[in-house]
Amino acid sequence: MAGLLALSKASRTVTRAYARAGFAAIIFVSLLLFSMPAQATTAIYYSAPENTYGWCAGYASGKARDCAKRNCVNTGGKACKLALECRGGWSAVASAQRPAVGLGASCGMNDPSSARQMALASCIEASNALCWTVSTFSGNSTSSAQSNRAFDEVWFSQALLSMRKYSVGNADGNIGARTRVAIKKFQTTIGMPANGEVGDELLGRLFDAVGGRQQFIRIIKRDVLEPRKKRFARQIFAHAPSPLPEKSFGQELVERTQEQRLLALATFLAAAGIPCTPPAYDALQEEENLWVVDCDEDYYEVDTLAKTARKVGQ
Repeated sequence: MAGLLALSKASRTVTRAYARAGFAAIIFVSLLLFSMPAQATTAIYYSAPENTYGWCAGYASGKARDCAKRNCVNTGGKACKLALECRGGWSAVASAQRPAVGLGASCGMNDPSSARQMALASCIEASNALCWTVSTFSGNSTSSAQSNRAFDEVWFSQALLSMRKYSVGNADGNIGARTRVAIKKFQTTIGMPANGEVGDELLGRLFDAVGGRQQFIRIIKRDVLEPRKKRFARQIFAHAPSPLPEKSFGQELVERTQEQRLLALATFLAAAGIPCTPPAYDALQEEENLWVVDCDEDYYEVDTLAKTARKVGQ
């Protein structure tokens, strides 16, 4: 391979996409109104040493606290303390994905979508890791584990698609027609079957498309949580004994197999509009975040930290 040749169109595609990345144009937290429709109280207790919790909703304040503390103790909590207490509304609890350990919670929200979003965002910020909803409830209703998982997968997909400038409509965790069209377009771009379905494979490819999980975590903190943190200070809670250290996309790639790296790097390029059919043919690491990627279409030098790519002359 001879000297480097600037691939202006490809470089612009990558750098501009990330310069404009964010959720400012999309309403990710719908309404988030504080609800106080009745005297019924929700209480959430948390025990930090075991990272366990208990909740009760729909009772008077004292009874809700006693019930929630008892539930926290029954799940193994040795130091259960009141984390949140709200009158009415929807609440949610999210837990960090292993190896991270942490928890985020919200209460008094206007709807289950808002409750989940704030619990997830709080947990993600505290643990610096991906989190999943484990409980969603109000005084007279509780969401199933399947419903929580489905919401999380769709909301994460909507967020990631928006970061790559796909139009998903209102990113509210519901897979509407616009979200499904966006998924199909993305799947076609990266060579997946265009079935419009959400799942682990799609999420994995979307994380690669935006340049790794840390990029996603950073945007969630900046665009979802920070603008609302002060307003909802009494309605959100999060704790993580030891947040995971930040990890660049380059560091993520080093920890994967070569087969996984080839798919991830080609996905990153293809999603940015740079011709590279996944998986790539070969990839060589020059520095921590600098890779030379051999695609069927061409050779590229990819900076996974700066989110830029340049064609390499042969």
